[in-house]
Amino acid sequence: GGLNTSNALSSMDVYYADKDTWERKTLPTMNQARHSFAAVAFEGKIYVFGGANRRFEPLSSAECYDSKKRTWSTLPEMKTKRMGARAVVAQNEIMVLGGQTSHSGKSVLKTVDVYNPIKRVWTDGEPMLNARSDFGCCIDEKAIIVCGGDHGNQYLTSTEAYEFEGRHWIELGELKTPRSAFAPFLSGRKLYALGGYAAGRLSSVEVLDIEKKKWSDVPDLPAERSGHCCASI
Repeated sequence: GGLNTSNALSSMDVYYADKDTWERKTLPTMNQARHSFAAVAFEGKIYVFGGANRRFEPLSSAECYDSKKRTWSTLPEMKTKRMGARAVVAQNEIMVLGGQTSHSGKSVLKTVDVYNPIKRVWTDGEPMLNARSDFGCCIDEKAIIVCGGDHGNQYLTSTEAYEFEGRHWIELGELKTPRSAFAPFLSGRKLYALGGYAAGRLSSVEVLDIEKKKWSDVPDLPAERSGHCCASI
């Protein structure tokens, strides 16, 4: 999926590290062309949820790629159309969080749709404390942590965590700089937020001490950037 100059895409590319090659020609396409969607891998399958079509209309459709059968299959639709959402696997279920129901950003969500891959059913999850789209989202053994994002024309600093033990959301302090479309990653019990966008691209980087619920500055990125990804090795 994704978006090129004029269309949403349904194609997929696979990189084989051992061969140092990309594959596309023999791979099936998704049933629905989409961009700005949420995706996770779970037990040898890739799940994609929502997003938007080429007219930037949010989608509720969902589908699954079976890497062994090399086929896409349609899943039951989400309870809510959403683009700019995030998805995580937690306790053998898939949680799709936040996003927005219109490209204008007027209808930003705090709701959570939970999909059970075994039963193939959707249920309502515990809503986030704050509605948000295009936000940072990470998960560890204790909690799902979300931060920043946008709410229409407002860029957010709020941070919250869904604790598995208590099955509820708690506040985790405020980013020092509001930001959306940034790259988050977890390292131990610290969450990093790199770059992003807030009325302009950012180079600033912050780190959250999860136990102390406190954000602090670390050295900036060499260049401003938003809509990027990062990984820890």
